[in-house]
Amino acid sequence: HWNACVYYFASTIAYGITTEGLGTNRSEFAYPAEAVNGSETPYASVAMKYAYSLHWSTQTMTTIGEVKPPEALWEFIYLTITFLLGVMIFASIVGSIGNIITNITANRSAFQDRLDHLKEYMSYRNVGKDLQNRIIRWFDYLWAQRHTFEEEEVLKYLPDKLQAEMAIHVHLATLKQVELFQNCESGFLIALVLKLKHQVYSPGDYVCRKGDIGREMFIVKQGMLQVTADDGRALATLSDGSYFGEISLLNVGKNGNRRTANVRSVGYSDLFCLRKEDLLHALNDYPEMREVLKEAARKKLARDAKPEKDDDQQETERRISFTNSVELADTLGKRLDELEKLVLTLAKEVKTTNDNVLTLQRHLIGQPSSSAGLPREPSSSSSSSASD
Repeated sequence: HWNACVYYFASTIAYGITTEGLGTNRSEFAYPAEAVNGSETPYASVAMKYAYSLHWSTQTMTTIGEVKPPEALWEFIYLTITFLLGVMIFASIVGSIGNIITNITANRSAFQDRLDHLKEYMSYRNVGKDLQNRIIRWFDYLWAQRHTFEEEEVLKYLPDKLQAEMAIHVHLATLKQVELFQNCESGFLIALVLKLKHQVYSPGDYVCRKGDIGREMFIVKQGMLQVTADDGRALATLSDGSYFGEISLLNVGKNGNRRTANVRSVGYSDLFCLRKEDLLHALNDYPEMREVLKEAARKKLARDAKPEKDDDQQETERRISFTNSVELADTLGKRLDELEKLVLTLAKEVKTTNDNVLTLQRHLIGQPSSSAGLPREPSSSSSSSASD
């Protein structure tokens, strides 16, 4: 726009607006005359002035060219300066667009570089295809859920006060859902929020196994996990807001700091991890919270506890149950054999009875009458015999 204005005013100053006077030697490079022999030309209107000048400015500053060649010295100088300005502006615009595109794809490129390096390492170490596919699917899940950045790296440049406010805003609601911390004071919860670490587990991954040393507890932010027995049976299901690992972390129960169960991720699960040393550090500042947490853990343990039996007793009970089942099957088989024999005997007796009835009917039909003429009335004894 400004270049178009300069072009128009430079042309009018150098050659005027008519073909008379200065305009007698008007160059084709300059803006056309607005009047010829006293008559206005189409170039006299304001709209045409602006449109023609803007068109010329666009052609020169975008280095498209196709403009009339300059003739006067000032025209050469002005056109050269316009070309240089156009090249610099065009390069600046192209560079800015390139930077925008680079910034948009920077996270993806860094993530892809990390994944490519990992693929090369797994190929070099001859890692199995199944494990490779699980790792690649885990990375894909991280990218889909926007978990590709490390929270500590993002927040480390903030002052402690702002880090605390950010952590409270992001994690405090999840921490308050945990039954274990519902009776704790807010200062203690804020101290714990700053120590939570985010972890992601793939389908089938074991978060912890029975008998392991417990050095952290876990809070389920999103996903589903199963508490399983040693034989793989699902004993319980954990979902959003559930927590586990506090028994071994607080040394509550007879197992001390050992894990009391296996916990396996059903799908992709987002967990918050609280390490034992971080919890103890917070308890040093809030010692009264130690008994509050232990009491809550004992109540949960008592509520979830079931009668435990040792392996020998369970094996004995299984053997007794199996023996009783075998004996019951044998007794039932004998009873079925006796019932079958009884049914056969009853069938024979029924057949014999039917034969006797038929024989008696034939005998009564074939018996002669006692006198000629009308048949006499049968006696009561014969009727009774016939009925029998």
